Amino acid sequence: MAKPIEAHVYGVSSLAISPDGKYIVTSGLDGRVKLIDFQQKTIIDKFIPESDIVSVAFSPDSNSIAIARGNTVQVRDLEGKLIGQPFLGHDEKVTSVAFSPRGKDYIVTGSWDKTVRLWNLRTLNEEVSKSEDYKASLKLACNRLLFHSVLVKAETEEARDASKACQKYGWDNIETAQFLVNQGKAMARLGNLAKAVDSFKQAQKVNSNLRIDSEAEAKAQQQAAMASIDSEEQNNTEVALPTISNYATYGQLKLTDFTLNNKSNVISVAPGEKINGSTNYIYDCPECQPRSINQIIVGIVGQNSAQACIYDQLGTKGAGSNKFTLTAPNEPGIYYIRFRYAQAYGCEQGALGWWRVGNEPTAEANIGAIVVGQGVVLRKLSSGAKQP
Repeated sequence: MAKPIEAHVYGVSSLAISPDGKYIVTSGLDGRVKLIDFQQKTIIDKFIPESDIVSVAFSPDSNSIAIARGNTVQVRDLEGKLIGQPFLGHDEKVTSVAFSPRGKDYIVTGSWDKTVRLWNLRTLNEEVSKSEDYKASLKLACNRLLFHSVLVKAETEEARDASKACQKYGWDNIETAQFLVNQGKAMARLGNLAKAVDSFKQAQKVNSNLRIDSEAEAKAQQQAAMASIDSEEQNNTEVALPTISNYATYGQLKLTDFTLNNKSNVISVAPGEKINGSTNYIYDCPECQPRSINQIIVGIVGQNSAQACIYDQLGTKGAGSNKFTLTAPNEPGIYYIRFRYAQAYGCEQGALGWWRVGNEPTAEANIGAIVVGQGVVLRKLSSGAKQP
């Protein structure tokens, strides 16, 4: 029996052997796709970690891989580079993917939405027009998106791909640098100073004439965002609905696909309303004691304890999904939902009380928000906002 190859931190969800017999491709619950050299028994780790990947398949010519991610299907080469744009169409998670056996014409997928779909691969290989009309149209579209929050925050892979396309084909160096500065400011205002600093530094590399103190600018933007929230609280003015990613990493924890009331991770609720939530989780704490009991708890900023415990296991690693219930505060406002690690005897034996052990979770643990108020409109809320 051959020696096992440890390719993933957590369980393997899918695997396929290339038709030429040279490679094995695997997907895992750790969000990674790994390519294994079948002869050398070595791992070729060139794929960017992503969430919600459950199935992979090799093309008949062994040169590309289909990856089922969420409700989309990607095609990537063996270097991990995306070929064309992901196929969109399923309403729920894609659970299985396969190439047509006779050639490169089709991919077939199955999904939790109870449908099977056929995708034409020829659309991936169509040559993009290089006419001046095309370039002008692309530049116009990219310029319209230069300051757009969806592209600047780039919380989805589609948005990230669009920003990369604009940087490569639509913008010159000055415009690309401006976009990266906008992106850095957005990251800083969301509390992610590390990403903000990185974005500012990238902008300086693209445009050497740009003069900006990356760390100082990031801190200034964060302080401006906090001051804006304080002003809104004092003056009781309208507060814009926050935009928060439904996946986050905080220490040894990672949550993905965080949803509330089967809608999104930012919803409107009545005072005191019960909220049903669900999320995927990954717990990875190699420095923890193997015999310790560990938890992941979820709560609302400003409260004295957490409200939900979504993970309660012995050991240093774990992954899965769980449902939970929260109760909205009675006072109208915007409340941020965060998560953190706990180490108690169990969910019912003190775990929720870990919410403020050391310090309350920081803004990096923001995973959702609730807008509390009677007849509140999702775009804006005329009330005080709870500080993120």
